[in-house]
Amino acid sequence: MKKSIILILSIFALSSCVTKYPYTVRYSYFDYSEYNKKGFFITESNSVIFEYTPVGSISISIRSGYECEEKLGINSTTKDSLIYMSCGKYKEYNTQKAISALVNLANSNDANGIINLKVEFIPAVYEKGNIILGEGVIVSGMAIKK
Repeated sequence: MKKSIILILSIFALSSCVTKYPYTVRYSYFDYSEYNKKGFFITESNSVIFEYTPVGSISISIRSGYECEEKLGINSTTKDSLIYMSCGKYKEYNTQKAISALVNLANSNDANGIINLKVEFIPAVYEKGNIILGEGVIVSGMAIKK
């Protein structure tokens, strides 16, 4: 009897240390009006009522993380060249910037519209409790010429 009480108390103590995830609510609003004013058509629908020529499938992925760049240096001991990463400010992903980048990519490929726009949020990737890839977003669709 004493052993079973100790076992039950041990299980209770261990179960109370489980990592808890916070309740979160994420709101999103994507403003397409600035693109419409420039004559660029965007819709999440996969069909439209006008003639168009498909230009290609496009996508942009943005993840939160540190702005890093490769730099060339010289090893002071061996005088060998080496490449190292220099990281600076942390940047959060931004869905509106991802959509703008998608529009710019479409424009650079002679498209003036995107149909079947999809927005997919991607979670952070963890390894041994550390974030190795920040959360982000993928926006994709079909670039078209109206």
